[in-house]
Amino acid sequence: MVRIVLHGPESTGKTWLANLLAEHFNAPVVEEYLRIWVNLQNRLPDISDIPEITFNRLKLESEISRKNPSLIICDTDEWTTCVYHTHYFNYLPEWLYDLAKGNDGLFLKKYQNEEWMKNPDFLWSSKTLYLLTDTDIPWESDPQREGEQFRNLIFPQFKSILLENNLLYETISGSWDERLNACIRAVNKFIHQ
Repeated sequence: MVRIVLHGPESTGKTWLANLLAEHFNAPVVEEYLRIWVNLQNRLPDISDIPEITFNRLKLESEISRKNPSLIICDTDEWTTCVYHTHYFNYLPEWLYDLAKGNDGLFLKKYQNEEWMKNPDFLWSSKTLYLLTDTDIPWESDPQREGEQFRNLIFPQFKSILLENNLLYETISGSWDERLNACIRAVNKFIHQ
């Protein structure tokens, strides 16, 4: 299975691109669970909510992966959570970093008896390409977003976490059409290598 992960700061077109890529490639989308959670809870998360949010994002991906598609599109993953956790809570917990790296850490042991976790290998046995969305498009306000200056400030952290962990990525920039076309080219190239 091939995973394509949209990765980058807020208001850079991740959700829009994820949905259009899914349509183009006839692939399922793993939605950004944080947005779902905030809409359900009607509040922003605090540090104690991160494991639940992470659990539910993984559950969504697992449910889709168990259907054995050849390609899935993820609107973020645990590396995104690592960036935001470090920014908002001033540290990166070992369980979250281990999970993002694919180590069978404490988090997975806690949920190992869950039906959806019967085969957690889907998370790390997949071939993954990250599409790093740049900040060079107009800012779109949203109650869940911090602001345009924040977006520009945190972009380097999104890039550095990919570099530090030797994750394969393509930077996606330009107009909306240029972004979509660059994503399609990058995914096609990745699928056929």
